[in-house]
Amino acid sequence: VFIPMLASAAAGSIETLHVLNPIRRMIPGIPFHAEEVIGIDLSRRIVTTASPITGREAHLSYDHLVLGLGNTINLTSMPGVAQHAKTMKSLGDALHLRNHVISMLEAADVETDPQIRQELLTFVVAGAGFSGVETVGELNDLVHAISKSYPSLTEDSIKVILLHSRDRILPEMGPELAAFALTKLRQRGVDVRLNTRIAAATPHEAILSTGERIPTRTLVVTIGAAIN
Repeated sequence: VFIPMLASAAAGSIETLHVLNPIRRMIPGIPFHAEEVIGIDLSRRIVTTASPITGREAHLSYDHLVLGLGNTINLTSMPGVAQHAKTMKSLGDALHLRNHVISMLEAADVETDPQIRQELLTFVVAGAGFSGVETVGELNDLVHAISKSYPSLTEDSIKVILLHSRDRILPEMGPELAAFALTKLRQRGVDVRLNTRIAAATPHEAILSTGERIPTRTLVVTIGAAIN
């Protein structure tokens, strides 16, 4: 999975299959095992794997061993966030977010309670690194594009909010490019809040470090990266 394009797949601006590349096609002629590592014998230089389908074990000898396990997401310091927020780490996450956004607009189109309606039409993204900025940009384009198909929804009724704990977005990039991206996001209607952290969440609220509560049914987090 090409992670940088997950946001585009979520918004439907590119086809889902365009973010996937089969490993076997990338390494023709090289043995590949899609199995779980259940043991490593460092003295004998043997890795033991097990098939997730049959449970059959295999013993693979090696000269050099590389561990490339990637990272995980740890949201334990923010009560409720792990339970109520959505992540953007897999293709399943991208497809789930897209379906969720459409269901929010469907529900809002017929909702008569103004408070619930605003919850449905408020979309919050926490974290403004590459993943967060890509996600909020694609999400903003998606909701404004498809909202035109819903007679009762207006541009002003939709809120897209980006939260970032630092004083500028895209810390991976230079300040000039980051400032340019910030300007473009705000021009497109994204409410970017700097020096603001997500602290907790409930099914209907994003709770900020300032104590402010944002009524929302959609919280996406691109933060919490931790060692596997």
